[in-house]
Amino acid sequence: LGSKNITYFILYFSRLFVTLWQRTDFPMGKLALFLCFILSVFPADAFENRRHIHIIRRGSKKSHRGNTVAKIWIEENGIKKIEIAWSELSATEETEILQAIDKHWDELNKSIDAVFAGKKIMIKKLK
Repeated sequence: LGSKNITYFILYFSRLFVTLWQRTDFPMGKLALFLCFILSVFPADAFENRRHIHIIRRGSKKSHRGNTVAKIWIEENGIKKIEIAWSELSATEETEILQAIDKHWDELNKSIDAVFAGKKIMIKKLK
């Protein structure tokens, strides 16, 4: 490859990265259903420094950010660490969701990897 081709390559992928970074219409990666909630990620979250899951109340239109009613961190520096980033949930709902995430942590992480890789996944029902 010549330097001209390398320059075009760098420019193309730089523009692509900026375009993807600025998009706000990414489809939601639904990971699982739990009680009346959807656990999901957004492909744009792949660029964030800490892996997390958005909790969405099915059928709800009133919440902090769209339909999202909580954001749960699930790791820190690649190590399992589940904690609430912010939440509009009751204490009981928070406890139930944290327990479900803890119980299915490995499975949820594999699904998140697949979503970030652009693969389709099967939505799981958690118990």
